[in-house]
Amino acid sequence: KELPAKPIVCILGGTSISKPETKETVNALADGLSTRVGTRAVFLTGGMVGVQKEFAESCAESLSLFHLTPFGENSSFSVGQDVHAGTSLPERKDVYGLLGDLYITIEGGPGVAGEAKAAAERGAAVIPLIRSGGASAGMFDFPTSCLDKPHWALEPQWSLLSKEGASNKEVATAMVLLVECYLQELQRTGMPGSSTTPWSPSKK
Repeated sequence: KELPAKPIVCILGGTSISKPETKETVNALADGLSTRVGTRAVFLTGGMVGVQKEFAESCAESLSLFHLTPFGENSSFSVGQDVHAGTSLPERKDVYGLLGDLYITIEGGPGVAGEAKAAAERGAAVIPLIRSGGASAGMFDFPTSCLDKPHWALEPQWSLLSKEGASNKEVATAMVLLVECYLQELQRTGMPGSSTTPWSPSKK
């Protein structure tokens, strides 16, 4: 079974959640994307605990959600479908870094920074939840260019990514709107990367 031929949005985040407000923001983000985006894009996690699991378990069934894990492993997430690539976690990470048109980063350490750097270097877009800290705030050699507002993003929403005083719901809503802005940009310019040549993962 192929992943649907739609824009692919990948979720990157730490394997543990450091801040209580991050959990609330992730919950609201998953809810907002389920409501506002639904099946207009494919959402992909790496099947990891922490941010990715919190996001997945907060999504509605209406979201087109998949989890990429190495062969022989499963995410055990209650929402979404597992697909497989690679025989090890490093191989799976390599594939994950090639699939997305857009990467959302939340907290994270060196692994998240490295995956975001690989994605940015091949032209994928990145939305970092800057106020969540860690890699998403520029640590661990996270690409500094990804902290700057891209041309397709709206300034009021982008500025909320780093605003400490904003509510979690307000920030999550801004992130949903930024995802919608990017999807509109893809419609206008034509879908780049993986979404124009559907990848065929294994569901066995």
